[in-house]
Amino acid sequence: MIRIIKGTYGLRRGNKVEAMIPGTEPFSLSPEREKELVNQGTAEYVAEPEKAAQENTDIPEEPEQHPEEKPLDNKNDRKKRK
Repeated sequence: MIRIIKGTYGLRRGNKVEAMIPGTEPFSLSPEREKELVNQGTAEYVAEPEKAAQENTDIPEEPEQHPEEKPLDNKNDRKKRK
């Protein structure tokens, strides 16, 4: 699976050709074509989404917000701080 990092690649999907540019979703081609685009500097290899999610298990999750917690940015808190 690759992602375009420079230029534009015309990806054929059915009867249409989609312009794949930097910022578009990763896609798959034949291994030979992917290698060619990577070697040209047009694309980079990326992990498949399912594999990437499994590999990133050491990333900490965001803490849960509890309803009893109040943001510090309300007007009453500002008055108390002054």
